[in-house]
Amino acid sequence: MAVKTKAQIEQDQLKNDVNDLKEMMKMFIQSQTQSNKIDTDIKAPEKESVSEYEDLEEVVSIPPNQLINVTSLFTGGMTLTGSHGKPIRFERFGQTMPVTFEDVNYACSNNRKFAEEGYFFIHSGKAVKLLYLNEAYEKIIDVKTIENLINLSTDKIEEIYNKVTQNIKDSIIDIVVRGIIANKPAYSDRNKIDFLGKLRGKDLNVIAKNIQEYEVK
Repeated sequence: MAVKTKAQIEQDQLKNDVNDLKEMMKMFIQSQTQSNKIDTDIKAPEKESVSEYEDLEEVVSIPPNQLINVTSLFTGGMTLTGSHGKPIRFERFGQTMPVTFEDVNYACSNNRKFAEEGYFFIHSGKAVKLLYLNEAYEKIIDVKTIENLINLSTDKIEEIYNKVTQNIKDSIIDIVVRGIIANKPAYSDRNKIDFLGKLRGKDLNVIAKNIQEYEVK
């Protein structure tokens, strides 16, 4: 058996020291990685919780006396009932009034069907969330969309008409019929009028003619 020289012994010892150092560094890195993972696992729920709280705080922060614009989507006169029996009167389609959130809340409670069917439009996303009308508002569109519907393609008209509530369907047809009676240029496209008539299941030109004859009498 060969006898190692002093230099060889020192070299072997150096290799062992280096290997020991590598092993220590490996263990240190693993411990740091595990520590970071634990910290992340602990802190993540806290961040999500804060986010949820902030969203909730944003939604519920509507003072009762804050004014919110409300627009009638009903083609006729309509009276809603606010707080303490207060009447909220709309004379015509498209009329917009500033109403306190308290009165909007009472109006939606007293006239829930009107709120869900889109007889009026609430111009506040926060209020809609607070009043649990999110799902209903997937089928409710605003005045501009109703009035400009005739200017869209037939595909888009069909898409919107088929998704909205019955009251808004009625308002769309009434607006179109009134446009025909008034001879407005936007309602001179016979193809679109016929298309809307098919969606409605009635001849809109005949309806317009009957209304004209009735109003003359």
